[in-house]
Amino acid sequence: MNIYLPQPYPDELFYSVVARYITYSSQSQYKVCFDLLDHYVLNPFLPQGLRTASKRTWAGWHMTGEEIALLLTMYPFYRAFTSSFKKDRMLASLLENNNTRFYFLPKDLRYCPTCKKNDIASYSETYWKRIHQMKGVAVCPDHGDLLVSARLPHRICASSSTEPTLHGQTAAPTFTQDEKVQLLAIARRCRNFLNYDDDSQWGSAGPRLYQKIAMEKGFCTGPMECERQIVQKFKEMYSSVILNALGEHSDAEEWIKQIFFSEVVIINPVAHAVAQEFLTTLPNDSDKAILFGPGPWKCPNPYGQHSSQYPIKRVTTVRDKHKKLYATAICCCGFSFAFYTTGPSDISLPQVHRVIHYGPTWEDEIRKLNRAGIENDKIAHLLKISIKTVGRVLSGLSLSNSSHITLRRQWDKVIESAKNHNKLEAGLVVSKLFKKLKKVDPNYLLCHSPGSKRYGARYYEFMPKGQKVVRHDRYD
Repeated sequence: MNIYLPQPYPDELFYSVVARYITYSSQSQYKVCFDLLDHYVLNPFLPQGLRTASKRTWAGWHMTGEEIALLLTMYPFYRAFTSSFKKDRMLASLLENNNTRFYFLPKDLRYCPTCKKNDIASYSETYWKRIHQMKGVAVCPDHGDLLVSARLPHRICASSSTEPTLHGQTAAPTFTQDEKVQLLAIARRCRNFLNYDDDSQWGSAGPRLYQKIAMEKGFCTGPMECERQIVQKFKEMYSSVILNALGEHSDAEEWIKQIFFSEVVIINPVAHAVAQEFLTTLPNDSDKAILFGPGPWKCPNPYGQHSSQYPIKRVTTVRDKHKKLYATAICCCGFSFAFYTTGPSDISLPQVHRVIHYGPTWEDEIRKLNRAGIENDKIAHLLKISIKTVGRVLSGLSLSNSSHITLRRQWDKVIESAKNHNKLEAGLVVSKLFKKLKKVDPNYLLCHSPGSKRYGARYYEFMPKGQKVVRHDRYD
């Protein structure tokens, strides 16, 4: 069965196209929906049964179900920051009719008065546009006008009139001119999400990336102080009226926690748009800029083997002679290095500026190549180290920090002797050794203990007898 729907207007919702067809043909709503989708319900934003709709409109549209989902529904907007698995599952649900429910539906459909006038002048009728239905967007991305809400049932078959008549009242409060400019910038960034026009800077957008960029702008590394500074700047930039119009609450602290310090992936596109506009607007402070990110970090040692993907939980910050901040780190594999920044494609992988100690894994690799009959100069060329370093290892000298090695061996003995290899009990037994190792080599405590399970980014500070043990998460 072929159904000849009218050609979609620019940025038109699939719901709007079907509504116009019902109006033109004067057919029953139930009949049109069932003939088109094989069911009676048409969701305005995430319609299901698009593969069937593609087959029955192919003669006129030549669009696949995937193309209809990308070009005529709100699917691209809601998929922007979801995982690949959820994207595939959502798209599969739109293509088929499996009665999956979605919760991305606002109460009203919305329109822009200026767009309405232009549509009537150009097409002699108006229609529902996708860019006006983005949840949390208060103004038209094209003209900056406040959007007008029109109460319309989400299920087209539940209405006595299917023509998309545009009646409603502006629900948004009055904004100042500066607030309108801010809302327009956020709306246009959301439009980029809808049109899947990704900015390369935000390719892996999430709390960790936003924290890194905030640090590059000059905010400090400690979470409490960093949060306080960001909240203060955020309140200066966005009023409670704007925040209330964009989301469900007007509390700046709640927005900051959701954007910068959330432990789960943020899927709300408006929250990402606010974060990106906020960070883009902030001036750069080169004196306070921290380019190496909030951590934790991967180990750049190519020969190290780690039970954790991010074994480096602590770094020491230092200023060079030009007063530029850099970090020094000691991984549990013994590799010690300094770095200014992380990789452009992986914000958790340090770019090594200087190697401080290579560690035992490099020693093993040098000896392995030597046993294979490779000459010293070739070993140095392969490993990109000096011939002198190769000679030191082969003559019996170590590339590790001897004081750290001594402390590690003492700690390993304590761990082995402690009941059930319990680090907490071991620390209580020899708190002086624990405190010293925590100060000079904290990452070894966090991710390496013989016979023990893998540990997360936590350490324990041992107080005098009779006081409680205080646990710290991630930061000193």
